[in-house]
Amino acid sequence: MKPDKIKQHWNSRDMAKTSDDSCCPLTSNPRLRIAVDSQIASIKDRFPKGIAQPALRALFRAGFKKLEELTKISQEEFLSMHGVGPKAVRSIREGLVAKGLDFRK
Repeated sequence: MKPDKIKQHWNSRDMAKTSDDSCCPLTSNPRLRIAVDSQIASIKDRFPKGIAQPALRALFRAGFKKLEELTKISQEEFLSMHGVGPKAVRSIREGLVAKGLDFRK
């Protein structure tokens, strides 16, 4: 699959479980997951070390390409993204604070 086709396919589906789709499309489609993971490699170094792949995929899918862009959203909005958990929130917040920034209040 070409990158533009991957992004279109990936963004066109709701990540929530449905009755006919028992899991996340990235889990059920290894080729898609590998392709998406290669795309998120381009942003990985722009975020704090230790951010898990699911959180990086959520950031990429939402259009965030660098840490500083997360000042546009609240911590709650970040946590509500599919693939983001408390550890990712903690790591991102620490990274933002280290730069004198924070999530939107």
